[in-house]
Amino acid sequence: MWDYYGLRPWILKYTPRYGKVCEAGCGLGRYNFYLNHFGIDIVGLDFEKKTIDYLNKWKFKKGFGEVSFIEGDVTHLPFEDNSLSGYISLGVVEHFIEGPQKPIREAYRALRAGGIAIITTPAPSFLKC
Repeated sequence: MWDYYGLRPWILKYTPRYGKVCEAGCGLGRYNFYLNHFGIDIVGLDFEKKTIDYLNKWKFKKGFGEVSFIEGDVTHLPFEDNSLSGYISLGVVEHFIEGPQKPIREAYRALRAGGIAIITTPAPSFLKC
């Protein structure tokens, strides 16, 4: 859970409070629910249709109806050029055999000037040494 609890202060500090933010590769949507609690307009995107369908049902049961989840591909984002204020992608870009260029290039395309990208890859934690 370090990826959630350890990163949370940094994600909260640097995620824009204005405009649309996308978490590309949102998985179970932990950051979507967390950041929405602070009034951030965030949409979770994941390629797994079953996960997105589950999240879109679960959010209403738990009172998070305003959180958006959509099915999509991080290499072909469903956003216009320069339309996102923020882009979060945690532990996703390292899964591309051909390298991270496509998803990073797509994030750059969708981010507006001055937008913030938060992208992580797995690395050994100094806390575990």
